[in-house]
Amino acid sequence: MRTAKILDSNNDFVLKQSESLARRVAEESASPSQWVDRAFQLAYGRQPTATEHAAAGGFVRDFGRQTHAADRGMLTLVTLCQSLMASAEFRFID
Repeated sequence: MRTAKILDSNNDFVLKQSESLARRVAEESASPSQWVDRAFQLAYGRQPTATEHAAAGGFVRDFGRQTHAADRGMLTLVTLCQSLMASAEFRFID
């Protein structure tokens, strides 16, 4: 019997996939608000609810302000994508 390997959100594979998703979102979106919409569309196949959009948008603003890296926009976007990929909605089929 085969068992599925469970990958945590800090696994190298997950981090690389988060970076790939973030690069695609950045290429296809011009603003942080559009980042949220596009990331949800690509990760979940749907637009975020108003509550999700507000929460993700708040995360993007707060994380970006607290990050002093030169590439803080991309770091923020990678972290957003990583959190979407760590969610139950992304990991489980309904």
